[in-house]
Amino acid sequence: MKYKLLLFVLFLFSLSAQAQINNEPGTVYLADGKEISGKISYYVDDPNNIAFYDMEGNKTAFTPDQIREVKLFNGKRFITKTYKDEWKEQDLLLQAILLTDNKISLFKQDGANTAYFVSKGDALHKLENNKLTQRTEDGSNYRNYDHQYIVTLTLLMEDRFDLTQKLQEIELEEEDLTEILTEYAEGEVSYYMVTNKKSKGEPYTSVFTQYSNYATYYGEETEKNSFGVILGLQYHFAQNGRGSLKFSFDRSAYKYETRNENVFSFSTRYQYELIQQEKFNFYINAHLFDLSWYSMENFETKTSSKGFSPVLRLSPGLGFEYKPTKNFAVFAELNHMLQMEHYPKNNSIGLKYSFIK
Repeated sequence: MKYKLLLFVLFLFSLSAQAQINNEPGTVYLADGKEISGKISYYVDDPNNIAFYDMEGNKTAFTPDQIREVKLFNGKRFITKTYKDEWKEQDLLLQAILLTDNKISLFKQDGANTAYFVSKGDALHKLENNKLTQRTEDGSNYRNYDHQYIVTLTLLMEDRFDLTQKLQEIELEEEDLTEILTEYAEGEVSYYMVTNKKSKGEPYTSVFTQYSNYATYYGEETEKNSFGVILGLQYHFAQNGRGSLKFSFDRSAYKYETRNENVFSFSTRYQYELIQQEKFNFYINAHLFDLSWYSMENFETKTSSKGFSPVLRLSPGLGFEYKPTKNFAVFAELNHMLQMEHYPKNNSIGLKYSFIK
């Protein structure tokens, strides 16, 4: 049970993660000087593909090196910057948070793990806080962090000794970074976008239906032809987010050697997309709880029973979703992953339509 609760907590903590650009209107400023306006999609999970759709819906794919800047109509700006580390050089399309002419500019790359970058002049630096494992005198290990981002900022701000002490106290968080860099800029800020508050885009809904095959029910193995039919509504927290809640009406039939059970439920599930791309998503989900009405017929004792029961499920699963169009998707899931002895017999297939502009 404790492992189920741990998974549930992890699902809830993932609510804040989001994508970069998800079918949003704006203008693309190309490296060759051209400007085009339409709808744009860009996912960190597919960083070399920026999809642009003109007013007729025709698609053109760009790579970051072909783009100078993207300006969305909601005010967000994304700028291509070249990042060099000891291994390679690559062009990244990064969201601008704070832009200055001659000081330090701040950028971020959203995703399951948010990364922050700063630039001064032509150089782009990644702000890092790496985990370290250290050993104590008694031989035990403990984790620490190297706070490398403080070292990087200290070197870039060496002309401001008055900010040295403040740098030692900041966290690798957007609010702290913008505060210290705004003070360093001394009024030379040309652009500032608050991205950690109300910036994930509008929520939207989807309707879905699915057919499920059940090899188990609460850990008990079923006979053949145990199935479920589900019709539901999915609420996405943000258009460019990864988390959503699914509410559904489930009709399930479980067949055993000595009895049959029919269950009608109102169910709640949470879904989090691990990988987001234009044409597919790979996600994890958690069946949270049910409000169920059941009827059972026992062939062995020749008895029957009926009743109503609220049930805490906390059962995780994996899913793959393919999107042939912007609004329509087909998906397949492996359910009840904690019951590995029956993997992959608990599975589902389904269809989904999203009300997204």
